[in-house]
Amino acid sequence: MSTPPGSYDNLDAIDAASVAAPAIPPAGGPDPSSQIITLAPAVQPPPQGGGLYVTKDDALLLTVINSDPANTLMGVGIRLLMPDGTIQVMQESAPGITATRAFQQFLYNLPESWILSIAIFSLTSLGVRGRTFTSLTIQRGVTSGAVGYGTLICGYTSLGYAPQWPDQHIESSLEGPGFVYDTAPANPPAGAGFTVTVPVHARWELRTLRFILTASGVAATRTVLIGIADAAGNAFFGCQAVVTQTAGQGISYTLSAAPNTPHVGGDYEMSLPASLPLLPGDVLTVTVQGIDPGDQISAIVYRVEEWIQGVTG
Repeated sequence: MSTPPGSYDNLDAIDAASVAAPAIPPAGGPDPSSQIITLAPAVQPPPQGGGLYVTKDDALLLTVINSDPANTLMGVGIRLLMPDGTIQVMQESAPGITATRAFQQFLYNLPESWILSIAIFSLTSLGVRGRTFTSLTIQRGVTSGAVGYGTLICGYTSLGYAPQWPDQHIESSLEGPGFVYDTAPANPPAGAGFTVTVPVHARWELRTLRFILTASGVAATRTVLIGIADAAGNAFFGCQAVVTQTAGQGISYTLSAAPNTPHVGGDYEMSLPASLPLLPGDVLTVTVQGIDPGDQISAIVYRVEEWIQGVTG
C-alpha cells in the first residue's frame, strides 16, 4: 500500500488517511470495465444455426406457372422465429391460379424475424409433376418492382411433394420427367388435313401421333405428308409416307420413333427422331397430297411429354 500524500505526525494518522483516500483512477480516463456495453440484437439467431434473417423491408415473391385446371389455389407455409423467442407460422395463399401457363405472381410482406422453413403446395389439386412450376425469391422492398436478391425455391409441385426451403430446392423447369398425356382433337373437315400447335410456355417431346385416313371412292393417289415448323414458319422436320393410298382404302398412320414399316393390315408407321424437342409456337402439320374433297381424317390421338418452358431453362 502506498503512503497518501501529505504530512502526518504518526503511523495512526497515515492509516486513517489511507482508508479515507479515494481511489486514484488510472492514467487515461475511467476504469475500462465501467465502459463495457453488451449489444443485444432484436432477434437472436436460431440456437441450432441456420435460418435467414429478414426485416419488415423484405418480402417474398411467389411465381406460379400452371397447366392444371384443378389447381386454382396455392399455399405457402412459413415458420418464423420472432424477436420474443416464439415460433410464428404464416400461411399465405395464392388464389385465382389459372391453367394458361401464364406467369402469375404474389407478394408477401415479412416481419422482422429469422425464417426457419418454407414450403409451397397446392390447396385444390393432387397434381402430377410437370404441370405446376413455382419459384420463390426474397427481395428488398415490398413492391412488385423491387429487386430480388436470392432464390429460395424453384421446382414443381406434385402429389405428395411440396418444394421447400432450407433444402435449397433449385431445379430447372426442364429437369427430370415431365407430364405425359394424350389429346384427341376433333376431326378436321372432309378433304382437309390438320395442325397441332405447342402451347405458350410449354416444351414438348412428341411421343406418338396416330390418325386414320379414309379415302372416298374417287380414283386418286393419296400420299400423307407430315411437317413441323417453328412459330416463324421455318420448317425443321418433314417426312412422307412411303406407301400411297387409293380410292376406298382406310389406313391408320402412326408417327413415332420406331422405324418405318410396310403397310400391314391397314396400319403404317412413319418415323420421328429419337429426340425432337418442340418449343412454344411450333406447329405440326398433316397434309395429304392428292386429297379428294370426300376424304376424311379421323380418330386423331397424340401423346406428348410436357415441361414448363421459360423458367431457369
